[in-house]
Amino acid sequence: MHEPTQAGFEGLRVVSLLPSATEMLALLGCNVVGRSHECDYPPAVRDSAPALTGAFNRFESSSQMHDAVTASLKAGKGLYFLNTDVLREVKPDVIVTQSLCSVCAVDYSIVQEAIAALDSPPRLLDTNPMSLQAVIGDLRRLGAELGRAEAGEAAAAALTARVDAAVATAQRLAAEAGEAAKKRVVFLEWTVPLFPGGHWTPQMIEMAGGLCPINPPKPGGGAAPSRETDPSEVVGADPDLIIISPCGLDLPTTRRETAALQEQAWWRDLRAVKAGRVALVDGNQHFNRPGPRLVEALEWLVGLLAGRPDLMPADFPWEWL
Repeated sequence: MHEPTQAGFEGLRVVSLLPSATEMLALLGCNVVGRSHECDYPPAVRDSAPALTGAFNRFESSSQMHDAVTASLKAGKGLYFLNTDVLREVKPDVIVTQSLCSVCAVDYSIVQEAIAALDSPPRLLDTNPMSLQAVIGDLRRLGAELGRAEAGEAAAAALTARVDAAVATAQRLAAEAGEAAKKRVVFLEWTVPLFPGGHWTPQMIEMAGGLCPINPPKPGGGAAPSRETDPSEVVGADPDLIIISPCGLDLPTTRRETAALQEQAWWRDLRAVKAGRVALVDGNQHFNRPGPRLVEALEWLVGLLAGRPDLMPADFPWEWL
């Protein structure tokens, strides 16, 4: 197992098997020598580091992908593969991966098996955040583990300051509008079938001044994992606002997948739908990734819930349905 000295930290070769971790490593200034097939930000990472993973199932539609994932998991098969030949070639000292969700990225056990076959197994750093604070904490922890403690502390402090400012703005605007003006928000991270937001997302909605009636956050932290939800639960929530941000999908694909909802009578009867209060977001870049840009998503939420476009980050990838 690689155990670098402090002097050896500068040359650490790091593989990231998570898009969110890749974004953190970029902030820390780490030497990323390998990535997952989904790591696309910062854009330069696509050219600077080879992809080590791939997906067995090809996305065609929300329902098709859900059925494919369900069948694979039921059969005890993984959803992603790890190219061990490329892994050997890049010779990592450290691999940053996750054990939070076997649907979102290569399974932790697959990574463990792969490195066990290497002559000099790299260290594994697991990230498993359940809340926005834990995401920022992971940035600080990765900095400490990879010899970038000062950069980690600085980046975490900057993100925390932005979070505090966004929450303060939300609280001020809520006080001005009155408690009764708080909007009930239904956040969907999959459309067919319906999956509401989980972990950090409901927490962020309430931090931004909204209410999250489906899968609400626990006091001071994140919510339970996302789960399949019957349309009756969405109808019963009677949302003022609906946000659709499917996991791993860009904005054009999200727009296309939302068409299936628009065919449903229960959907068309929702108050938010009738009022034109359905927002589509590029979930591949925001909300689904537990990385630094969650803070940007929080700032966007504050502006959206307050009806203040001037508070939204420029070029945030969203649109009204």
